[in-house]
Amino acid sequence: MLPASRGRLVRQSEAAAGPQGGAPGLGSRQIADRNGRVALECVRLAGPLTRAELAEAMALSVPAVTGITRRLEETGLLKSGQRSLGPGRTALEYGLDPDGAFAIGLRLRRDRGEAALVDLAGTVRDVRRFQIADLLADTLPVIDSLVSGIDRARLAGFGLATDDGISADLLALRQELDPLPVITESETVALALAEAPSSGAPDSLVVVTIGRRVRAGLVLGGAAFGGVNGRAGRIGRMRTGADRVTLDSVASTTSLAERIGAALPGWRSPTEPADLLATDGVAEVVACWTPVAATHLLDAVVALAGFTAPGRVLIGGDLPDAVIDELVSLMEAERRGAKNRPVPPPWLPRIQRAEHPRIGAARGAGLSVLYETVLLHPNQAYAAT
Repeated sequence: MLPASRGRLVRQSEAAAGPQGGAPGLGSRQIADRNGRVALECVRLAGPLTRAELAEAMALSVPAVTGITRRLEETGLLKSGQRSLGPGRTALEYGLDPDGAFAIGLRLRRDRGEAALVDLAGTVRDVRRFQIADLLADTLPVIDSLVSGIDRARLAGFGLATDDGISADLLALRQELDPLPVITESETVALALAEAPSSGAPDSLVVVTIGRRVRAGLVLGGAAFGGVNGRAGRIGRMRTGADRVTLDSVASTTSLAERIGAALPGWRSPTEPADLLATDGVAEVVACWTPVAATHLLDAVVALAGFTAPGRVLIGGDLPDAVIDELVSLMEAERRGAKNRPVPPPWLPRIQRAEHPRIGAARGAGLSVLYETVLLHPNQAYAAT
């Protein structure tokens, strides 16, 4: 359906393999790919750099860096410009070209989906939310609409974030998107990738997302953690609070929708989460739901923090920003209070709203493609000097 990308670097799985696919060490092709990824990472972290600055950061010679930058500029991943070094003195500097590569990230549920167009800088250029009755028939037009405004030769591939398993429909979608790479991640890993810091700044974090089920993405030591078969972070079945009910039953958007439906017969959930409060009477129901949800969410966060000691705790989900902010405020107030159950560990950081509260999984799915095909993966940290 879509043409293959030109000028693509070696796929991460190929670069990770040694010569002949299994021997230790790296062949010349893998070394060149690794150096290209490191160069892109350096300019991604530091901004435009001259060849001399790149050589120092990468511990390589200037002639070696010249070859790397030439190749990356020819493939459209870097762009060059002039930097003034003083009166009559200039030098070429190289920066990341956001239009050098794109990926489509898809978060797929049984009856609805979300698609994001992500550029090489990690910026979400466009988002589509759509209903799913037939996965192929409903998803392919959305993809076509997203890529209609870009150079399709720059499309690196597709990332799929799903916790619903690999169905026959999903396999058919993967085949339809061939020959471009299709990377499938669990939703929790995609969430972690979306909020993970750059690979130059290893960190540990927990990002809790509130959807039809409550999930937690985990980044441990700078690496997204998926657990066995990508099952890490499925915290919705945890029993929390003094009433020992499951987190999904009191803190998911499903539990909120049930409350609203009981109070406002005939109410229908909006396609856009930001529109939740637009209907008269909904805000009052939400105001009753948030304190209960916050108490139970805090119990889950305390449990996760006790094991992982995260540097950041982030909250996001399919809710308006105002509702997420209220949940964060209530959780923070209860964390600082004297009636917490269980008692938060002293290293629990301040709870904050996620940077990408509603599009995290789709963005992370798109990033997984760029990490596979072009960029240095956060799980393979490189600290530029």
